[in-house]
Amino acid sequence: MNAIILNAGKGSRLSKYTNNTHKCLLNVGGKKIIDYQLESLKYAGIKNITIVVGYLKEQIKEYVSKYKDFEFNFVENPNYANTNTAFSLRLAKGMLYYDTIYLNGDVVFPKELIKRLIDSEYENALAVDYKECGEEEVKVELSGNRITRIGKDIPLNLSKGEFIGIAKFSKNMSDKFVQSLDNTIEKEMLYKVFFEHSLQQIINDVELMAVDVTQMQAVEIDFEEDLLKAIEIYKD
Repeated sequence: MNAIILNAGKGSRLSKYTNNTHKCLLNVGGKKIIDYQLESLKYAGIKNITIVVGYLKEQIKEYVSKYKDFEFNFVENPNYANTNTAFSLRLAKGMLYYDTIYLNGDVVFPKELIKRLIDSEYENALAVDYKECGEEEVKVELSGNRITRIGKDIPLNLSKGEFIGIAKFSKNMSDKFVQSLDNTIEKEMLYKVFFEHSLQQIINDVELMAVDVTQMQAVEIDFEEDLLKAIEIYKD
């Protein structure tokens, strides 16, 4: 199994912290955000990691070089300022032909979380925080544990929780997923959409299942309040 981490963007909503430091290298509880992710991947036994980089890419490459247990592959998104996660993930689409752990590069979580996804009975598992959501979260609508709709535009009264940006994708869904990413970028020319748009296009053809991580206190850090929340949860 491989892992893909998306770390191309600037994190402009946290610009007072990220003007000179990549968001994944911000400190939370004595560690960098990316430390939490790499420690969880190591705990799950995953060593092959592709990181999509762009903004301050050399900072990331230099920092992760201290992790000698991993084999890193870097894919560059030179147009990171004008694109979003669908575009970045498509650049690394070759990795989707393997069983893959997907991570947004701005999520802090305990090391056991990725193993929970891997150990779940589902081929394709998305980590979901069951809670009341606001407009900004990527929300999920469910039938049982199956995700029937995913995106920010789901009405709040239909949302069952937030997809926190960590998932397990099987190689068995790769053809449909890659084709959907290709369509999003090449045909729809939607360079600035989130990759969940491509997932939504195949949601009736691929079983995407929710795994409850509500009690694991994962935090996706988009705004300053998210950063402060994570610092409080994971303080020394």
